[in-house]
Amino acid sequence: MSDSKLVDLDVFKTIINERALRRNLSITFTKMKYALNEFLDINTPSLAKRALFIGVGQGHNAILAMLEGRIENIDGVDPYVGSDGNDDYDYYELKKLISLYKLDDNFFIHKESIEEFLLKNKNKYDLIVIEDVLHHIFVTCELLSKSILYESSKKLFWDLWEASSKGCILAIAESPRNGLRPFLVKNRLLRESVDYSTKQPSIEWCKVANKKWSFISYKNYIPYSLRKCKLLLKYRFISPLFATKYFLYFRAK
Repeated sequence: MSDSKLVDLDVFKTIINERALRRNLSITFTKMKYALNEFLDINTPSLAKRALFIGVGQGHNAILAMLEGRIENIDGVDPYVGSDGNDDYDYYELKKLISLYKLDDNFFIHKESIEEFLLKNKNKYDLIVIEDVLHHIFVTCELLSKSILYESSKKLFWDLWEASSKGCILAIAESPRNGLRPFLVKNRLLRESVDYSTKQPSIEWCKVANKKWSFISYKNYIPYSLRKCKLLLKYRFISPLFATKYFLYFRAK
């Protein structure tokens, strides 16, 4: 990063803190950077020429990825429906952030659904990021493969494949349906507004992606608060209990 962008990070940190206070979130710049490094890891390109962020929202992760030189150009797609977590305020704040960092020629926001965007899109991507979004697009308490939404989910993954360049990486982050945190919420031992019953097990997204995407890797995300215990929690039968998200990585066939 240039010196000017290093100075600008102070402004970025302030924006993140202000949003955390407004939304009553515990996120900080340090936590966000930790989560980004865990998600966009060795399974993703060290430098993506063009990336598609589905459900880009406030765009902080995408902005940071650009500032760190991981991505050159981004198309961020989001209908900005308030009930899904991001509204018009987030949309206009992201536009301001893009202008602040002089990224207007590299970061493009599309205020529409991903289905609408893909109908007219002509770009090809070497990285597609879907972070905490799929459960908003396909809302069901049933297993996805057993629901009426299964065919439409397969169509979306097919359409994403058509927008991919050779070897494109598809990175998905979702919250698990089961685990310690969902158990605590379900039994009212932890107060949280998340509906874990609509989250899908990772195997469901693997079924959806199977035709056009080759599975690369699965990873449980150990939150920042437990980062010092990562070596212990990495074991197969322990990490799912404490993971707050799982990551899936696919490559376009």
